[in-house]
Amino acid sequence: MSRIAFSKVALSLDEQAALLIARGLETDVDSLVATLTKISYYRLSGYAWHFQREESELFKAGTTLADVLDLYQFDSRLRQLMFGLATVIELELRTRFVNSVGHAYGPMGYSDPKHANSTAALARDLEELRQSLERNTDGHVQNFYDRHNDSWPPVWLSTELMSFGLLSRWFDNLQSEALRKEIALGFGLAPPILTSYLRQLTLVRNYSAHHMRLWNKHFPTGIAQVRRTPPELAEAVAGSDEHRIYRCLVMSAYVAKVLNPSTGFVVNLREHLLAHERYLATMDVPTRFEESPLWQ
Repeated sequence: MSRIAFSKVALSLDEQAALLIARGLETDVDSLVATLTKISYYRLSGYAWHFQREESELFKAGTTLADVLDLYQFDSRLRQLMFGLATVIELELRTRFVNSVGHAYGPMGYSDPKHANSTAALARDLEELRQSLERNTDGHVQNFYDRHNDSWPPVWLSTELMSFGLLSRWFDNLQSEALRKEIALGFGLAPPILTSYLRQLTLVRNYSAHHMRLWNKHFPTGIAQVRRTPPELAEAVAGSDEHRIYRCLVMSAYVAKVLNPSTGFVVNLREHLLAHERYLATMDVPTRFEESPLWQ
C-alpha cells in the first residue's frame, strides 16, 4: 500500500503536483502535471512509495520524477513480457487438455463426476462454465444446443470458453493421475508443481492484463518448491520465496524453454532484469542470478 495518504477531497492536478513536490519529489510543476495527465495520482503513487522513507510520506533525498517513471516503465515492460508468455502457456494448456481429456473420456467426459477428484469442486466449476456459456454471443454455443440435447458442449468447445483460471482448476481436479501427468509432461513439470505454477501465473496474467503493479507483488498463492528434478530448475529456485515474483519468473523461463527451445523470452527477461538491478532485491531476485544455467 502506498504511504502517500488518501484524501476524501478531489485535488486538482496542480494541487496533486504541489503535494508530491512538498513531500520532496524533485521535479518542476509543469513536468509533474504533464505526467499526472497520463498516469493517475493513485497509479503513480503505487510506484512512488518505493522511494519514500520508512514510516514517512517524505521522499528519500534526491528522488526525482525520472526515478519514479523509470520504475513505472520497468514494471510495464515486465508485465508485457509475462502477459505474452502467459498467453502462450494458456493456449498450450487448452490444446493439451482438449487432446488428452477428449481422447481419454470422450467429448462430454470432462463434466462427469466420476472423472473428478472432488465432486464439489466440479459442481462449482460447472456453474462457472454455465455462466460463461450464458454470456457467450458468438453463436457456436446456441448452434450446438439447437442441434443436440446434451447438458454440456463437447470439451473442445467448453475449453475455449473457460477462463485461464477455470481451466487450471479443471486440470487440477482431474481424477486420473496418469492423465494429469500426460498433460503436465508437455510443460516439463510434475502435476503438483504445474498446478501451483498455473495458479500463480493466472494472477500474474490478470495483473498484467489490467496494468496492475507486478514487480513487488506478494502473491496469496505460492508455487511449490522444485526439490530435485529437473536439476536446472531446482537449482535456480532454491531458496526463493514461493509468494514473490522471482520464483514465477524462474518457472516461466523454464517452461518457455521447454515449449520452445529457441524462445527469446528468457534472454529478453534476463536482460530486462539486469538493466534495472536496483529493483531486484525487492523482487527476491538473488545477486548474480544470471549465472544460473537456466538463464543462459
